[in-house]
Amino acid sequence: MEFVVAKMNRFQGIRSRAQAMLSALVGDPWRQEGDTWICTRTWTCTAPRMLSSRGGCAHIEVGVGVAEGVRLTPLAAPIHLEQGLTLGRAVELTARGPLRCRAHGTIDHDVRIATDGPALELGSGVRVGRLSRVWAHTGPLHIGDSCVLGEANTWIATGRGITIAPHCDFTHAVTLDSAGGSIEMATGSGVGPNSVLYGHGGLRIGSGVAIAGLSMLVPGNHRFAQLDKPIRAQGTEPLPISIGDDVWIGAGVMVLGGSSISDGCVIGAGSVVRGHLPPRVVAAGIPARIVRSRDAAPHS
Repeated sequence: MEFVVAKMNRFQGIRSRAQAMLSALVGDPWRQEGDTWICTRTWTCTAPRMLSSRGGCAHIEVGVGVAEGVRLTPLAAPIHLEQGLTLGRAVELTARGPLRCRAHGTIDHDVRIATDGPALELGSGVRVGRLSRVWAHTGPLHIGDSCVLGEANTWIATGRGITIAPHCDFTHAVTLDSAGGSIEMATGSGVGPNSVLYGHGGLRIGSGVAIAGLSMLVPGNHRFAQLDKPIRAQGTEPLPISIGDDVWIGAGVMVLGGSSISDGCVIGAGSVVRGHLPPRVVAAGIPARIVRSRDAAPHS
């Protein structure tokens, strides 16, 4: 009889341990594959959590919501996810440098965010639309509080990187590529769909600027002086672009390297801007010429 009781107690102990292991597996949605942590089901963090890999760790604060298929890969630096952040399905965050997503932001489905070493930070309340790609390659990338990136944006930071002030918005399919230089945008500016902004020689955009869709800003130019060498092999001459505050750039405008557009200017759709435009003028054409001064416009 004692033998039977001992066997039953042993069986119950094995079953209890198995149930505990099963509960732990069911309760914890994170599965590790190498240096990557994968979320296997929708999960909300109720206590601070740290996911460690050989090269780094992911710090997750209370209130972070994570959908199934999210992948966190802290390779050589930490990933910080602050309270109230929401990560959509199949989001991938990869950090070879410090990567921080501030509180109460939203990263929609199928977004890829990565740093190859430079710092990458998304401010509080930032929203990144689905299918977007944000990459701090060889330059830092900072997106200020309450900025909005629409669907299928592509951002690549090299050189001195990309710095966006708070409350800026970028609609769908906008490309920012600092191209070895820098892109800086002040508070409250916005960029329309399918626009491309480069940063070769430095691109500075003031506050309250409206850049309509299909526009292209290129602060550089191909060198082509050597006839015995292909143009593509001669490199690019960096030529800075400066855009002041409260500027409206119409649809399909091209702004060439070396241009400066002063405060309060309006650029007509389809224009090509080259050179300097003084404050508060309306300019249009190819090349863009001053049509009139806004100072002379009748007040409503």
